[in-house]
Amino acid sequence: MPIPLAAEILDGGLAKIPYAYTVLKSTPWLILIYLLKLYFGGKSNRSERVLHSKVIVMTVCASGTGIYCHS
Repeated sequence: MPIPLAAEILDGGLAKIPYAYTVLKSTPWLILIYLLKLYFGGKSNRSERVLHSKVIVMTVCASGTGIYCHS
């Protein structure tokens, strides 16, 4: 597919390719949006932690009356 597309562009220019100018105008904006998504996405932790045979203690106080809970 790239070879016939390149031949079409060389033969008749971008005007013969449908929506070529629209794609060329929108591509920098799509790249900018993707880069902003990567930048504001934050760090990601790709390392795995071994939690086999570990004990986790969770305390939860969910009082809807405004009473202070202390654990």
